[in-house]
Amino acid sequence: MSMVHVPFYPSDWLAGTAALSDTEKGVYITLVARMYEMAGPIERDDNRLFRVCGSKSKASFVKALEYLISEGKILVTDEGLFNEKASKVIEQTTEKSSKAKAAAQSRWDRKSNKNKGGVNANASPKHMPQLCQPEPEPELDKELKRDTIVSPKKAPDQSFDLVPSEQIPKPAKNAKASRLPDDWALPRDWGDWAVSEGWDASDVRLEAEKFRDFWISKAGKDAAKLNWLATWRNWMRNSRTPKSTSINGGIYDQNTNKSDQRDRALADEILAAARAR
Repeated sequence: MSMVHVPFYPSDWLAGTAALSDTEKGVYITLVARMYEMAGPIERDDNRLFRVCGSKSKASFVKALEYLISEGKILVTDEGLFNEKASKVIEQTTEKSSKAKAAAQSRWDRKSNKNKGGVNANASPKHMPQLCQPEPEPELDKELKRDTIVSPKKAPDQSFDLVPSEQIPKPAKNAKASRLPDDWALPRDWGDWAVSEGWDASDVRLEAEKFRDFWISKAGKDAAKLNWLATWRNWMRNSRTPKSTSINGGIYDQNTNKSDQRDRALADEILAAARAR
């Protein structure tokens, strides 16, 4: 679970970091943010963390970290580096989430006579991504497809059977934009579509990890989407991962605009950091 929102008190932060240098403050806030993102301790890997924190050198990072440890702002545990306040917030949030899930399940059980078949009550429909009609393809894409020699369609990959298609929310008449759930997994139909379009199953799974990590970490109004299926399709169309398509004997790599390039680069960094835990 990744902590999307955490309490922040400016006065406490300013008072608690008044004696720290600029370098120590930068290392401190970055490490604490990583703890919230991982919802737990982070492994002490100086070779990686000094780059994550943007330190000029490994030596300057280690010096700042050791000072933070000596001041009790960063704790060294058996599981890795942690912060006392972050530990309490994560524990409280996890407990609150568990109680909310139990309450939702209880309400669902009481209405079992109206909802036969039993589906998971992890979240209410308004918190799940709504599916609407796919966004129309740009005219440029249609022209490229006519001039492109595409390899034969691939058979669906059963490894995408993470979310049964019948559990995917149906389009709502008055659908509202929503965030991607923290526990999102690639639906089978979405993965099968990508494979049928020419991408390898392994590349699709990797892109799904990038897609999930990017959108659950993104803040602001742009993180809420009306149509997550269309967002997924556009994500794959803008992917730098080549598919089995060729033009004039060469590999066809779809162009991306600067905004897409920035988003995908950030997604790559988030995935790399998550895998390095």
